[in-house]
Amino acid sequence: MTYLESLVLAAIIVVAYSVISVRFSKAVQPLRLRVMDDIDLLCRDENLPDDVKADLKVLSGTLFSKLNGWLIVVLFPIVIVKSALRSKKRTIKPQLTGRLRVKVTQTVGMGMFCMIATSPLCTVIFAVEFILSLMISGPWSWVRSLMRTVATVDEQFASLSKFAKT
Repeated sequence: MTYLESLVLAAIIVVAYSVISVRFSKAVQPLRLRVMDDIDLLCRDENLPDDVKADLKVLSGTLFSKLNGWLIVVLFPIVIVKSALRSKKRTIKPQLTGRLRVKVTQTVGMGMFCMIATSPLCTVIFAVEFILSLMISGPWSWVRSLMRTVATVDEQFASLSKFAKT
């Protein structure tokens, strides 16, 4: 392959990736808007603790962040390994219960998906990690691992929000 052919091939790859990236972004936009609406509704709920509201506001500001999508991709395998090594007992009592916990978890999960979908390569890598986690840890433990990833990334958002306030 000559220099000119390599340059043309690289240009085609860059243009194709850009087109796919724009299409991903347009496809995920309705979900982002839904997540923003859900965050707005949750933040109006008086039963939701203030620290969770602050975390959700940080999430709303990072829905378009490619960096956080890559953070999720990096943290997911680490959380899977940690959950496989963790004992079955959970010592931390959940802060939220019932319908509110389900809604917050769903909103954070959809927000994480929005962040992952900002980059097609990030989405593909996460899909491979997800399939591997299903094969390694079984059909139901991936749910716990994904929820722990949500909690881990949520902790990262919380630390970012505390840092932003100072």
